[in-house]
Amino acid sequence: MKKIGIENFLVFNEMTEMELAPITVLTGPNNSGKSSFTKFLRFMAKGIDNFSFRVPELNLNSIREIKNWENNADEIKIRVGGEIPFLVEDIVIELTYRIRKEESSKKLDSLTVLANNEILFSAQRRITVDLNNSFAEEEYSINNFNIDFIVERLVGNGLGLNRNYMTKGQMNHLTGVTMREFFEKRIAEITEKFGGGSKRLLKVLNDENNKISDEELAKIEKVLFDSRAISEPYEVVTLPYSNYLLSLLRKFKDFPSQKDSILRKNGFNFSADLELEFTDLGNFIFKEEYVPELISLVHQLYENFSHVEFISLNRGTHQNYLRHNGVFAEVEMESVISEIINEGLAEDNNFKSFLKDSFNLLGLNYELNIINSEGVVNFVKMTSEDRDQNISNMGYGFSQLVPILLKIAITGLKANRLRDFWNPSETNFRLIIEEPESNLHPNLQSKLADVFLMAIKTFDIELILETHSEYLIRRFQYLVAKKELKRKEIVIHYFSTMNTIQDHNETRVKSIKINEFGGLTDSFGSGFFDEATRLKFELLQLNKERLN
Repeated sequence: MKKIGIENFLVFNEMTEMELAPITVLTGPNNSGKSSFTKFLRFMAKGIDNFSFRVPELNLNSIREIKNWENNADEIKIRVGGEIPFLVEDIVIELTYRIRKEESSKKLDSLTVLANNEILFSAQRRITVDLNNSFAEEEYSINNFNIDFIVERLVGNGLGLNRNYMTKGQMNHLTGVTMREFFEKRIAEITEKFGGGSKRLLKVLNDENNKISDEELAKIEKVLFDSRAISEPYEVVTLPYSNYLLSLLRKFKDFPSQKDSILRKNGFNFSADLELEFTDLGNFIFKEEYVPELISLVHQLYENFSHVEFISLNRGTHQNYLRHNGVFAEVEMESVISEIINEGLAEDNNFKSFLKDSFNLLGLNYELNIINSEGVVNFVKMTSEDRDQNISNMGYGFSQLVPILLKIAITGLKANRLRDFWNPSETNFRLIIEEPESNLHPNLQSKLADVFLMAIKTFDIELILETHSEYLIRRFQYLVAKKELKRKEIVIHYFSTMNTIQDHNETRVKSIKINEFGGLTDSFGSGFFDEATRLKFELLQLNKERLN
């Protein structure tokens, strides 16, 4: 999932697209939309195909609180960027939810996969009502499956295909045999199985308004695309691509052909120089690459939205003990420590190693110990030089910091465990951290950047940081310039409030990259990096006036 777009959700009135990276930084003034974006990710984690409009933990209790207050449209749209490895085009999945005021929940209405705004595949939710038995049956039916898209790329000597992904032999094999050769082998079988013979088939091809029965389509399908090509593990019903086959056949029927060709005998003319070998194409499209990749793309969409963790600003504590498995945790430290105990992570070597390395990066000579008392309460002790201290006695900033480190380790170890069952490249695990700099000294705010870099390298997870810290961002710039953090591994999104946008062409969310020298590709809004300079200048002005 490389990019996410949102329309008609909280502050996002128009379609607003944001790139995601291993480290995604959200910054900008208060009440500008940063929390709306993180709420969106947490909201979608509840389920993209069927979600409730009442999510108390997000302070969302109705459709009115979820829709943008200025948008009168009756639908919410979401766009997610992805890729199909053998295509050069960027792929977009668009989800549409049509909503009504009285609804308390909503199912996905339509899903569309696009490349350069060309539809590759789309499915629509349909409801069939049985009046006699008084029940409604819901299903998602495919209303568009674009065979031409991939066929055209293969026919054009591989134009539009990713040559870095496909081997030279595979490219040559797929594009090296003529369409004429294929149809010479297949056309006789088609006309034999087609009801009414070649004249009937020719009539259908010449007249797009001439209807064709499902039985006739099935016969063509059986000859051209063996339905057995689509099989487990994808468990996909036979796709309605026969209508597109007719369109494909119509494209080729008017080309001149060699004399005495079997095509000519059956009333068809095809170009001898149009290259394509159908048997390999059929396998490539339906069994090996195209359809499996489309299915995998949708499957990844579900998986990527499912694995979103969150740690809020309400994480520190002054308490000497924390309740174990409390139904309503007063602070997130309680739920974080309970999860560590329940999952048996406290003695995990990877868990302990990450905490130790994090404390070293932060310049803190401590070791963390968690003590569970009779399954009722937990104590968090920090040990340094044989001296134990309860975390509540070490300053509120420290108790704000530790839950972040613990939550990173929990998320990373969860990711490692789940990847035993899924392909690591197919699933992203994301942790949203709300104001990681809270109550921390500027030096520690800066050093957090090194911890976050270590986290994405150690666990291969993605971090979304909602922050106002200049020190944290400056450190990220330094790490990129030092080439410890790759440019593609971080993106900054600066959110503006509507009353601070000066240029009508400027968007609410500005994406900013860090260049190879550590500079920013665009400027932040006023009041961020320039605030200290402004105050220093005003102080100089004030002192100058006093001297005068």
